[in-house]
Amino acid sequence: MRYIFKFILLFLLLFTLNPASSEQRYVFLVTIDGLRPDAISKTNTPNLTQLMQRSSFTLNASTVFPSLTMPSHTSLLTGLDVKNHKHTLNDYQQINKLLNQKKYLPIDTIFTYGKQNNLKTTFICGKDKLRFLIKPSPEYNILCYEIYNDRDNTIQKITSAFISAFKTQRNNINFIHYPEPDLSGHINGWMSDKYIESLKKVDIEIQKLIVLLENEMSDNNYLLIITADHGGTENTHGSKSKEHMTIPWIAYGNSVKKNYKINRDIKIYDTAPTILHFLNIKIPESLDGEVIIEIFN
Repeated sequence: MRYIFKFILLFLLLFTLNPASSEQRYVFLVTIDGLRPDAISKTNTPNLTQLMQRSSFTLNASTVFPSLTMPSHTSLLTGLDVKNHKHTLNDYQQINKLLNQKKYLPIDTIFTYGKQNNLKTTFICGKDKLRFLIKPSPEYNILCYEIYNDRDNTIQKITSAFISAFKTQRNNINFIHYPEPDLSGHINGWMSDKYIESLKKVDIEIQKLIVLLENEMSDNNYLLIITADHGGTENTHGSKSKEHMTIPWIAYGNSVKKNYKINRDIKIYDTAPTILHFLNIKIPESLDGEVIIEIFN
């Protein structure tokens, strides 16, 4: 009987030493649409540049082919390569037809895995077609803007809407999508003055998010990941070229290594299993991505 009692005490001790449960952890996943890593600099993105000094990061991560918004975001959120999720549709009109028929991505994502573990999601995006990636549910707070309707103010609206939503209700999984500098790239060309100008505006919004986290999340375990879906050249993207396929990947949080440069190859679909690992959610064996375990202290 004495040995059983000791075993119970040891079990309770180990249980209290376990990492924080999913309900005590928060993820903030930010995608900057069309961001080429070589556009990141002290001049263009002072806030992102400063953040990297306190983060684990690489400027040589890879997206998927075709290097387009929807296939890339699908891989980002599912942990699957395109060859396995097979969703390459990117056309606005075709996706809108599916949405009008109330059809959505029929594959599990970080949002559905979170829902299965009683976690709620906030999903805010600047391209309405991204709604295809998350089927409406009471567990989801979804708000999508269409940048083509209000290009000048969409970036700021996205940040304001998210900050307001998060202060009202703290959901554990948070996705924020900025549609620039992709649109400026298509109109004026990747790495053009207008492209850089739009990126600088996003960089200002990133700082607002960082301030929010440092003010509101100081007592909580959180993970911020900032990445992109693809790069681009001239006025387009979608190929296998380095400029189209290479993306930044930045992780920041109170359990993440500081000023740590990730040396191994990182794929966009490594993001989902890394998030699930952080949230203490079991990672399905079917995922193509791997946990970027070395970023954690």
